[in-house]
Amino acid sequence: MEKLVIEVINEAFFKAQIYGQDYETLDSSELKKGLTNLQYVIAEKNADDAENPYYQRINFTLGIGEQSIFIDNLIGLSTLTFLLSGTLRYPVAIKSRKAFEGACRAQNILTLPYTAFMERGVGGATIYVYPFPEQAYTFELVGKFGLEQVTDYYTDMLPYYDLFYVEYLVFLLAARLRTDYGFEEMPSITREIQKKEQTMANAIGPPDATCYVKSSVCRAGANPYVVANFLTSGFYPSG
Repeated sequence: MEKLVIEVINEAFFKAQIYGQDYETLDSSELKKGLTNLQYVIAEKNADDAENPYYQRINFTLGIGEQSIFIDNLIGLSTLTFLLSGTLRYPVAIKSRKAFEGACRAQNILTLPYTAFMERGVGGATIYVYPFPEQAYTFELVGKFGLEQVTDYYTDMLPYYDLFYVEYLVFLLAARLRTDYGFEEMPSITREIQKKEQTMANAIGPPDATCYVKSSVCRAGANPYVVANFLTSGFYPSG
């Protein structure tokens, strides 16, 4: 099975009711308009990682004293860990820009890189860590990456997207084409888009609604690296 870009464009024109169902051939200017608008639709999904349901994981290494690394096409960071002594997975706390860049800190510390911050840039994002590594560490990143862009009418979209997501893009393109042609919004298209977005939010990337209760009278938890050395299970308490 395949789903070509040109098929997506034709379906979108039909669903937008710009042309009738029996209209089979779009001229070159209409195809170009459809392809351009499809590229815009995909680009919008890459602007906000919440609009992308797919998580990926990659590994990378930071050497001694390395403060940052640029990751191509990265748009959202979920978790970051690194291997300590080759056997212990150590978590890295992901901080906001204010907490990471605005805090007082020594710039000459080389030890475990236990905090990080992600900064979006053109074509990807930079991961900054602190403290700076005192040795080379292998990191595992779980996050979201930009969706594959389309450039050719006869590209098969299914190697890059699930079929349900291709259908979602068809409705998004139909809505955008109506706007581009100066037509009013179609409630049926809007409802279909909202339904598909809700389905994806619930089934693929459900929000974490877990509640945590932390007593105000408890002392701060011990350093997980220290505790892990005393636990045969390899796990440590959270607080």
